[in-house]
Amino acid sequence: MTATDAAVSAPAVGGDDVSHRLSHLWSTLATACFVVGVLAPVVGVITAVHRHAVNLPYWDEWQLVPLLEKLRVGTLRVSDLWAQHNEHRVLLPRVALLALASVSGWDVRDELYANVALAVVSLSLLCVLLGKSVGGRSGPLSVAASVMMFSMAQWENWSWGWQMSFFMNGLAATTAAVALAYWPEKRWAILAASMAGVMATLSLASGIVLLWLVPAIVALCGDKHRRIDVVWTALIAGVLSALYLWGYHRPVHHPALGYDRPLDLAVYLLAYLGSPFAGSSVRSAAMFGVLGVLMLVSAACSVWRLGGAARRAATPWLFLASYVVGTGALTGLGRVGFGTTQALASRYTTLSCLFWISTLAVAVVALERYFTSSRRRGRLAMAAALASFVVLVGRGYTDSYAAGHRLFKERFDAFRRARRCVMTFRTAPDSCFDVVYHRHDVLRERLEILERLRLGPFRAA
Repeated sequence: MTATDAAVSAPAVGGDDVSHRLSHLWSTLATACFVVGVLAPVVGVITAVHRHAVNLPYWDEWQLVPLLEKLRVGTLRVSDLWAQHNEHRVLLPRVALLALASVSGWDVRDELYANVALAVVSLSLLCVLLGKSVGGRSGPLSVAASVMMFSMAQWENWSWGWQMSFFMNGLAATTAAVALAYWPEKRWAILAASMAGVMATLSLASGIVLLWLVPAIVALCGDKHRRIDVVWTALIAGVLSALYLWGYHRPVHHPALGYDRPLDLAVYLLAYLGSPFAGSSVRSAAMFGVLGVLMLVSAACSVWRLGGAARRAATPWLFLASYVVGTGALTGLGRVGFGTTQALASRYTTLSCLFWISTLAVAVVALERYFTSSRRRGRLAMAAALASFVVLVGRGYTDSYAAGHRLFKERFDAFRRARRCVMTFRTAPDSCFDVVYHRHDVLRERLEILERLRLGPFRAA
């Protein structure tokens, strides 16, 4: 090489080096932004719990007191854990709550942190599934998933340890979806999905939907060599469903099933799905629900036409979205008698947010060809569609988050006032206890038990 050649080539090498460093820096910054975007909502919820939480059992949690007493004296039985609570059999949450109480002296604040931990595990599984489904586009979707899952719209569940049922159910659903992403190559995956259905069923009644969705998805997507998987997963679902319904009775204060009110059921379901963006208006929530259903159906049809890798990538998300829809329908069937407004209950958004995460994932899979298109018009169309969607849901999300955060603080402010009554429960007037539990006589009896056992608000420092 001549000196002239070297002089000419040297700047090119230097330019390549600078370009490589800039590319690496940009990649590092992008990764850091995604990590911060995923963690920020989680930190926000943990901070709120740490700042406002009060060690005071609330409402249904007082039903744990007799179980804690039996656990202490060694008379706790499986039948106590299996006993029906409303329409649910919350065996796994009861076990977890009793275990936490044994370790912490029943400081219910630990239950709130446990709920956050369950949500973090669910988010981690969703991020794994996003990486497997959409690859390099998983970063922004992981941020969106975190923003949805850790919204204060579900303030009720962030402030109430008993709601561990919903977080366990959501974890079971995400576990099943991730497992199905590895099936049929990994035979253990279908067993994991079926066991996740068992976990969901022993957390909330709606878990029965997940139990039966597993053999349904195997029958739909598997080949003739996988028919045995349909048989044994359906057998598990059938046996557990039969055990669940054995001795089942309709809750005393619940209305009759609403199968004869199809219009109200439809509105209830749509509002259930749209509630993360409109927690105070059935009409607005139902409109968001219509938007979500239309997005999911159109994206699913596009994916099914593409077939191959696109269909496979979208299948676990369609499974997860179908579960949320089925959960909403089953909940509506049992609760629509309370009115369609009941669909806006904050506790349901823990599950309904999974519908939106799944819908976004399926949409990204369906629109992959537009992302990779070299045509300027295609990219502009994608950018316009994304901007329109963000603007449309952003305002609703922001309003729901702000309202949830306000209600979260108000609940714990009320708990602080009620706690003073609880600590002097023998002389405090009944009106002091209205926030905590509606049956004052039962509450006083159980406060005596807690004081004797040194648990809950009476626990040793």
